[in-house]
Order: sequence, then C-alpha cells, then structure tokens
Amino acid sequence: MKQHYISKLLILIAILSGFSAKTFAQTTTSFTTAGGPYTYTATSTTVLVTAIGAKGGDNNQYPSGGSWPAHGGYGGQVICTLATTPGVTYYIYVGGAGAMGTTSAISAGGINGGGTGGYYSGSYGAGGGGGASDIRTVSGVLTSRLVVAGGGGGAGLDCTG
Repeated sequence: MKQHYISKLLILIAILSGFSAKTFAQTTTSFTTAGGPYTYTATSTTVLVTAIGAKGGDNNQYPSGGSWPAHGGYGGQVICTLATTPGVTYYIYVGGAGAMGTTSAISAGGINGGGTGGYYSGSYGAGGGGGASDIRTVSGVLTSRLVVAGGGGGAGLDCTG
C-alpha cells in the first residue's frame, strides 16, 4: 500500500484547570492545506506543536522505470512546546510539495520556499524542493519565525548517460 505524505502543522492546546493534571480541556487545530497565512489566536501560555515540511518532487524517471528513478526527500518534522501569550495572534504557513521533474521546463518548488528543479537535454528532469511549514509572529516576515520544519529536497538527476 502506497502512503501519501502531506505537509501539515498541528497545534494541540492544553489548558490546565488548577494544578490537577487529571482535569484539562484540550483543543486540536490542524492546518493541512498548503499556503497561508492562517491565523491562530492563543488561549493559553503554551501549545504543543507538530510541524511537518512538505515532500520534494520526484524526478521524471519515477515512476516510469527510467534509468535513474528517484523520489524527492520527505520534509522535516518538529515537535515542541511553544510558549505563547493568550490573546496574541500567530501566523501559520503550510509548505507545499515540490513539482515532479519535467523534460522541458524547470520544476516548480513547493509553496513557502521550495527551490526549483532543473532539467537536462530534453530527457531528464529534477524535482522541485518542498516548502517549509512554520509559525510566525508577524505575517509575511521570515525573521519572525518561531518554529520551522524544513521541506524535503527535490530528487536529482544523473545526466552522465
């Protein structure tokens, strides 16, 4: 069975009631559609975050069984507890998968920073890189990133024949 991996960013919010670990409210918010910014307004002082970067694109030799078939790399994964301020809005960006290599054009990198893949001589094409998934304090400002899960690299080529 072939598994399909998608980039995602999952925020699990645990609000403790008093000092009892037995009694707590839990809310899960998932962002799985590539793009952003999506917004999240904190309701507690910490959130548990699982962020997964997007997969890089396959080269054009896969799955056709060409001379050098290769898959793009899987994105990185970050699991952490993030300190937040209740009432503050955070900005979520979800990486998109890199495009599969083509024989006639540069392959697009994934949404949110994936690099482009090249091609060679009309017969080989490298995959585009996957985009990162991240949480920011300022929309559109890379230097405000608090959590980043990098995207996977696009599949390369062997152009030696």
